[in-house]
Amino acid sequence: MACLSGLAASYAAGVVRCDLRRGVAELVVSKVERGLFTASPSATDIAGADIRYRMHRVDTTDPAKLGKAVQGPLTELEVDVSVQSDTPRWTIRPAILDGPLRKRRQLPRTIGYIKTQQGKYLPAQLSTVVTSLRPGKRSPVFRVGTAWALLVVCTARGRQGRLAGIARVDAPPT
Repeated sequence: MACLSGLAASYAAGVVRCDLRRGVAELVVSKVERGLFTASPSATDIAGADIRYRMHRVDTTDPAKLGKAVQGPLTELEVDVSVQSDTPRWTIRPAILDGPLRKRRQLPRTIGYIKTQQGKYLPAQLSTVVTSLRPGKRSPVFRVGTAWALLVVCTARGRQGRLAGIARVDAPPT
C-alpha cells in the first residue's frame, strides 16, 4: 500500500476599510476556506462539526510542493472577496491588495502590494536601480510588459540578499 503526502490548509481573505481621518479600521468582508491538497486517488473531503476541508486533487506527491497548490484556490478566494466588498464604490484613495492583482486588474483605483519577489521583472541595467535603493526610497515607475506598471519600494535593508526589503507594487495600465 502506497502512502501519499497531503496538506490540510486553512486560508483566508478579507477587506479592511481604513479611515485615516478618524483613525478607524473596519473589517468590510472576510471569508475563510479550508482544503485538503493531495494526489491520493482515494482521498475525499474531511468534515466535522461546522468545518469542511474540501478535496483538491493535485499533480504532485512532493511535500515541498504541496504548499504551492494552495495558491490557486487562495487567489480565487481573494478575487471573490474583492468583488463581494464592492471596494471601488466606497474607495476614494486606491485600494491596496495583498499580493499581485492577477485576476483583479479590472477593479478601478486598485493596486497590488507584493512583499516577496519571485523572479526578475526588469532588464539588468534597471535591476541595478532597484538593488541600489536605500531604505525608505522608491524607484521610478517601470512598465513591465503590457499588463501592469511596476513601482519598487525599498522598505528596509537586511542581509538576506539583494532583494531583501524590496516591495513591488502592481497597477493596471491606464
